[in-house]
Amino acid sequence: KIEAAAGVWETLANTEVIKVFDIKGEDMTGINVQGIKPARNYFGKDKSVKGVRNGKLSFKMAMWGSGDNDTPPHFGGLLKCCNCTETINPSTSVVYTPSTAINKTGSFGHLKDGVMHKYCGMVGSFKILWKVGEFAILEFSFQGGYLGYVDQAFFTGVSWPTTLGPSILSSTFTFNTSEKPVVSEAEFDQGNKVEVRQSVGVIESAGTYGILTGLVVDRESSFKCNPEMVLKATRDWVDTLAN
Repeated sequence: KIEAAAGVWETLANTEVIKVFDIKGEDMTGINVQGIKPARNYFGKDKSVKGVRNGKLSFKMAMWGSGDNDTPPHFGGLLKCCNCTETINPSTSVVYTPSTAINKTGSFGHLKDGVMHKYCGMVGSFKILWKVGEFAILEFSFQGGYLGYVDQAFFTGVSWPTTLGPSILSSTFTFNTSEKPVVSEAEFDQGNKVEVRQSVGVIESAGTYGILTGLVVDRESSFKCNPEMVLKATRDWVDTLAN
């Protein structure tokens, strides 16, 4: 859920639930503790105090739209947290473009084993994966603050997307404005570089644990695919890469 105030936890509801897979979360493993090791006459450790709580979360999801040209997809909020601006063109399209403004931040909940791990101030990057005969995949990775976890039953009344995305078949792939190489898979990486903003003075949400928000500080986007080799007279790949 997009945060009204960056780094401040937003209560989640059934309208924010999305289907994902291959979830990887750095939650309790991201908790740092500070301890001291004075000379002592026992084998145990002295009591430690809490340190910074870093939160990392990554997952994949099917790249399926809403089914309507001018209705944002259910993953639109995730793209906004990847420093993208959403533009709705009535009756035509919804377009996401890289933004030069300070990015939106999000509150995330990861339901697992009857509890919900809470993250806020999350900012990230995404990849789009294409493979012939399969639907396109979005792969997200986010960083921010980890707030701990609470007991949480699965949300009821969830409205799941009903529009299914097409398989990557009968598609047009064009390279260098006019060429159509034979490829079986491709990948676009947005390439956002995210730094976590640490703070000693913030007393709300993530700041309680030394984290203000994540922040996109650089971007190095890339694209790769696997075109079939052709004669040099058709395409000189060495010359293409060199120039």
